[in-house]
Amino acid sequence: MIKRRLLQLLEKLLDQMKQLHSSYRNRLTLSSDYQRRFSVIQTVLEQGKNLFAGKKKRHAYNASLRGKTRICK
Repeated sequence: MIKRRLLQLLEKLLDQMKQLHSSYRNRLTLSSDYQRRFSVIQTVLEQGKNLFAGKKKRHAYNASLRGKTRICK
C-alpha cells in the first residue's frame, strides 16, 4: 500500500514540475544534468508503475535506480 501511495505522490509531483516548466519556460534555464535526472525519474516512475502492476521484471527497475541509463526491455 505504501508503494502505491509513493508512486502516486511521485506522479503528482512530476506533473506539477511539468506544469511549472511549461508555464515558465522562457524564464527557466535548466542544465543538461537536471534534464537527464528528470528523465531518469520519469523512467523510474513508469517502471515502478509497471512493476507494481506486474507487467515488467524487476531487473530493469533496479538498473535505473543504480544510475544506469540503458533500459532493459
